[in-house]
Amino acid sequence: MGRCIQPYFYKYLTLLLVLPVLMSCASLAGRQQVIAIDSPEHGLQVRSEDGQLLGTTPLFAPVKRQRHQVLRVGTRGQNVAILCDYRPLSSMLPNAVLASLATQAGLLPMAALFALGNGTDLLTGAAFDCPDAVVLPAESTEIASDTPPSCRTLLVAPPLHHDPGVSRDLAERWWQQHHHEFRCDCRVDPDQAEALLRRQGISNERGLDPPNHRRQLLNQLGWRSGATHVAVLETKLDGDAVLITPALWSLFSLQKQLDDPMAFDLQLRRQPRWRRALAWLGRHMSVLPDSVGYAPTGKTFDFIGVDGHQVAGVTLTPSSVPALLGNWSLLSVEHPGAFRPWDLSWDLGPRVLLGYGAVDVQVVAAKEVFRRSVRLLDLGGLYGATGTAHTPVGALSLFAGLGWAPTWHWAQGHYVGFAAPVVASVSAAYTAFATENLFLRAEASSFESQSPSARGDGYGLWRWTTVSFTLGWYAPEWRSRLRSLW
Repeated sequence: MGRCIQPYFYKYLTLLLVLPVLMSCASLAGRQQVIAIDSPEHGLQVRSEDGQLLGTTPLFAPVKRQRHQVLRVGTRGQNVAILCDYRPLSSMLPNAVLASLATQAGLLPMAALFALGNGTDLLTGAAFDCPDAVVLPAESTEIASDTPPSCRTLLVAPPLHHDPGVSRDLAERWWQQHHHEFRCDCRVDPDQAEALLRRQGISNERGLDPPNHRRQLLNQLGWRSGATHVAVLETKLDGDAVLITPALWSLFSLQKQLDDPMAFDLQLRRQPRWRRALAWLGRHMSVLPDSVGYAPTGKTFDFIGVDGHQVAGVTLTPSSVPALLGNWSLLSVEHPGAFRPWDLSWDLGPRVLLGYGAVDVQVVAAKEVFRRSVRLLDLGGLYGATGTAHTPVGALSLFAGLGWAPTWHWAQGHYVGFAAPVVASVSAAYTAFATENLFLRAEASSFESQSPSARGDGYGLWRWTTVSFTLGWYAPEWRSRLRSLW
């Protein structure tokens, strides 16, 4: 497999890895950090060290990562110093590992760049991690500028229910009753809230638990949405009714306030077992992908001689079929917002095989070399497990699965036949997000079957390899909309 992958894999993966080098590892993970700033009395003005107004307490503010963080509090500009910690797992360790791998591969200039990455992280401040929550000292309260605000801005997390339509309906009904009682409270736009939560792995299938959720992610929610509180609606079925127990969590103090339980009759009925089984599969397996991308794909074919013949060589030929046929791919990509660096995760799901190959096969028979022009069209699928290690510079994934690879086979311009062998596949992938939605992905996959997927005069195909580089867009919203139709 290494021999087949080398012409494609190392050449392009090297180029892909140069991008993180230019910024170094921790710098790629972010040079800014969102912190929560609170005070015993609200309404204090908070400015950065250079005098820029960040807002009035309580607030979420993005600040530059650096060794010492200084905030200017109040109208008189009292300085409050914050000490930030060095984070070796996001800076030193990734740079050292990548430098070691580059050295083993003989790429000494790249290894030197990775080794210098620690210095880049220190100079930019990206190697430091500031406290996620800052409570200003009590002596600053004497210069409070106005009274504490009494109104709350709520971000409503979707209630747990396998049907996203029912989940949205429950959230809307609860909000109508809550707003009738607390007129001053306002709500973050439901579509905006759903999009922000989904990128942190929160949906109608996976609930939000603020005390155990990563504090930096909660700060991101507050900063991007303007919310001061999150509403977590615990659901429980009771016959045909759904009981909701609301809990309002302050995003600054993480204090919980329980509201009275509510009951809603949505005329739910217990579904047949087969419907419940499908619902379970939909909740626990990624049947539908969550991103789309353009993936130029390189192929290498390992043809083997049959009936006493030998294969002297295989040469790829330019494709006469438009590249768009087999190069658009749908992928299930895990968004890094839902994971901490060095988290491990696994997933079950399908993969679609759609490809086209045109090659010249040199077959040796009776000391003569015959050239065979071979064209192959694949349309099939696999199902398997993917394990992913999340790092500060991207996600490394391994996939193993089984499936079918129906292949239509032409040779010398004539249709030869159709085969649908069972294939096993192993693949490795590296995915890095450039923005919140845009990602780059490099993947090498090897396929092998017990029976030939193509067999012609003097040759057979049992093994082949693909290497693809995807420029993709993470957009899982369409998946929830499709599921709502079920």
